[in-house]
Amino acid sequence: SLAASDAHAAMAVRDFAWVGPFDAEDGQGLTTVYQVESDLLSTLQPPDPTTRYVGKYNESAGWRDFSAPAGSAAPCLPLGRLLATRNRTVGSAAFAVATVHLEAAQSVRLSVSMSGLGKVWLLAGGELKLVLEDRSIAGLMAAESELNVTMAKGLNTLVLKSVHTFAADFVDDNGNFGPVGGPIHRDSEWGLALGVGV
Repeated sequence: SLAASDAHAAMAVRDFAWVGPFDAEDGQGLTTVYQVESDLLSTLQPPDPTTRYVGKYNESAGWRDFSAPAGSAAPCLPLGRLLATRNRTVGSAAFAVATVHLEAAQSVRLSVSMSGLGKVWLLAGGELKLVLEDRSIAGLMAAESELNVTMAKGLNTLVLKSVHTFAADFVDDNGNFGPVGGPIHRDSEWGLALGVGV
């Protein structure tokens, strides 16, 4: 409904720091612990914009900022568009970080949508916790996963890992799934969306 769409847009997180792509060609991207993942989860510090990582095809990958347009009704981090070419998106992993500042500790509604496999960690009050592991590949859908989490007073950090496999790319230009070896969509739909409702 229009009211539900407006509510999701209002709670949407629009600002992300992100890095990628990293090689996930072997289908093990969800369980592979990448250097950037290890750094984020062990130091419990915000991303260092000067740090470079060895990405897919041994390309250098560094942190970049993305802000969804203020007027967007369905804001997301469009990784497929940002990475531009299919060989850089299919069989790849990327990471995103978003922050939420609260005036008081409270339970919030977290809405997460990922076009592929993924994980979400919450760093709140000095404690790191895996709050979601998404093993479904269904394309980017509004409010795919919704859960209640407790966030701390002050700064809360969400770390998102997104793994894009081949599945979403076997679609023709009309959005219909094609057979293996059939039409391949020109653009990847790889992306993620995040919302926080207080």
